[in-house]
Amino acid sequence: MASDHSQQDLSGEEEEKQEELQLPSRKCSNLYSEAELSKNLSEFITDTACQSSYFRSDQFFSNLRIGLSLGACAVGGFASIFLPYPESKSSLFLAICVFFALMLVLFLLDLLVMQGAASCVRDEDGRPVFIDIGIDTKEAAAVVALRREKQILSRSIPLGDCFDSEGYLLTDNVSAALQQLMAEFASGETDERKALIKKKK
Repeated sequence: MASDHSQQDLSGEEEEKQEELQLPSRKCSNLYSEAELSKNLSEFITDTACQSSYFRSDQFFSNLRIGLSLGACAVGGFASIFLPYPESKSSLFLAICVFFALMLVLFLLDLLVMQGAASCVRDEDGRPVFIDIGIDTKEAAAVVALRREKQILSRSIPLGDCFDSEGYLLTDNVSAALQQLMAEFASGETDERKALIKKKK
């Protein structure tokens, strides 16, 4: 009897371990938070894209943003500590100009290049591809878009296919949708072309 109980306990522990291994590693604690939904999707989609055969990881733009921000902070800190007013009036004015110039470059980088992208990867030719991720609350869907120069291709994935009722990310579903999106993007497909095909039908 004791051996039967011990075997049952062991089998129960093994089942629990298997269940833990099968659980997705990413979980959203608040399914009503757009920011948290986007964060979980962004991290997984970026990792998946970088591990695919279509793209590779790229940190250039993120490092550039960090460099510009640190440069602006360094100039501001130096001016506030070592350039007292009015003794160093001209130097202080120059430091202020440099500070705002760096912030302007950062603003233009976000506005014209990044355009709110969640991340950036490189294609096989070394060209930057930006990954945009948004939450469409009306359709209850995640919108994932790949953007390269004038080519834009997006895909809408129902949130029910992205997360289960407990908030765990359904990695297989998201990965399958992303793989299809990347394959179409690599073949030169665009949203505009898809819309024209639908109109003809």
